Amino acid sequence: MSWKSSSAKKQRPNGAQLAALRRLEQVRSQRRPFRELSRRLVAGTLERFAPPAGTIVEIGMGDGQLRERLPEPLLSRVVHTEPDAAVSRSYRKQYPRTEVLQASASRLPFETGSVAAVVGLCVLDVVKDGLAVADELARVLRPGGRVFHWLDMSTVFDDVVESLWSVGLVPFPNVFRDPSTGAWPEDLWLFSHQQVALVLSALVSGGSPAARPLAEYLAVFSKPPLAPGAATRELLQLQESAELRQALHHTFRAAYELAPSGIRAELAQVAGQPLSTAQHFQSKLQGWFTADAGFEIEVCAIQRAWEATPQEDPALLYRSCLVGELRHLSHRPETLLCADAASPLPDQELVELGILTFVATRRG
Repeated sequence: MSWKSSSAKKQRPNGAQLAALRRLEQVRSQRRPFRELSRRLVAGTLERFAPPAGTIVEIGMGDGQLRERLPEPLLSRVVHTEPDAAVSRSYRKQYPRTEVLQASASRLPFETGSVAAVVGLCVLDVVKDGLAVADELARVLRPGGRVFHWLDMSTVFDDVVESLWSVGLVPFPNVFRDPSTGAWPEDLWLFSHQQVALVLSALVSGGSPAARPLAEYLAVFSKPPLAPGAATRELLQLQESAELRQALHHTFRAAYELAPSGIRAELAQVAGQPLSTAQHFQSKLQGWFTADAGFEIEVCAIQRAWEATPQEDPALLYRSCLVGELRHLSHRPETLLCADAASPLPDQELVELGILTFVATRRG
């Protein structure tokens, strides 16, 4: 398997709406093994903080994946909103009797102070202007009303990736150690331009075919992006392909093996540093929903849960998802997400889930 940079080939265009629907279906499949744990964590947060009465507005409903996790007693109070018309149509086919409004989170069709709570699943991390959304939620919420947001899948990279070039850092998927062993999922690994150039020189001197795609990738992150999202697409190509991630890991190993002894000593010092985009998103939430914006943050942390389930695949004994970092293993890893997780029975698998949960109260 050779790693090829997407900058060296043309991308076939897809309709934005069709792509969004496909993405929702892909995420639904990734969430499926963790559905019951997700319901438990969502319900536990709502049982603790949800106002006992009043309208609940969902922002960015997508195809209804949060609705499937909301406690039954709350469903009659929920009004769903979604800016994408095609996604709205898909949702209405599944839930024809629910109330749906086509609206963005930054411009909601509700009177000031009329809403008891706002809920969202993987929405605030993709909005274009988080400060504007926080202002709009402050407007529609009544005093004491609350914002609930859950992030269970990987967040977007754009604002992280497109700022790294200016500080001389190049992001890669974390293929260098288990991203789920820390308190936060360390999904990216950063090297300086000089470190990547050193790896590249070793590949070139050794005649490795991996030199070309690495050179193209380095070039993307060596200058300001020509178009928004261009650098992010390069990174996502690597992040979302198991084959390319494996090829990337072999690329760095091959550089060390091919390097002359002098360069090899330098390569041994190339360590890089991890980055958690989920933790970066946490800091953004804390910057948007401030006291000056009219909010008091109640919860902004990763919540975790585990369960032992009947074994679906004899080759799988363990699954976990830590804010989008997935592990599907034939063994129990040394580092678990939950300290109290028990060993499953012989015909069971251990399943763990970690979700970034956010709750903020509208101040009076």
